[in-house]
Amino acid sequence: MSDPMVFTVLLSVLLVLLAMGMWVALSLTIMAFVALVFFANPPAGQVLATTLWGHSHSWPLAALPLFIRPPVRFWLPRSGGIAIAGRWPPCRFSS
Repeated sequence: MSDPMVFTVLLSVLLVLLAMGMWVALSLTIMAFVALVFFANPPAGQVLATTLWGHSHSWPLAALPLFIRPPVRFWLPRSGGIAIAGRWPPCRFSS
């Protein structure tokens, strides 16, 4: 199979998984498994197990939830005002 066709198949698998609401990390793992099973010759289970185990102690993505989570509290009705008022003196609520 040609490279553009492989790219199209893998991209469509990824987009379908993400459209179903699956987490990004799980979608990428499943897409990697599909790529190994259908487009490569090595034993997919052993390769993925070795790779996941080798990267399980990696710290570069450990702070990612810290950047994703904080904006969520501004979407909530009450906690957004409290968060802004605590950081910006002119917005303090009078009690």
